[in-house]
Amino acid sequence: MLDSSVCVAVTLVTQKPPVVTLRRGETATMDCNLGTVTGYAACWYKQIPGGVPQFILRNRHSCSAPSYGSGFSSPKFTSTHQS
Repeated sequence: MLDSSVCVAVTLVTQKPPVVTLRRGETATMDCNLGTVTGYAACWYKQIPGGVPQFILRNRHSCSAPSYGSGFSSPKFTSTHQS
């Protein structure tokens, strides 16, 4: 999901896999491709079925480390980017 306050809408965002379902203790890895967008941030949210989305982190291409939402931190939640 994109946070409109700090992120830009792009024509095509691909996320693989589109949905991840886990059991307690399992690790999820997802890939999100923003195409050729630069200078903006990818924002990640966690949503439990029936619940509201929770902001996990924002990863800007220009920053060395992501910024985290309340209750989320590294190393449990990480994000990397490639040029």
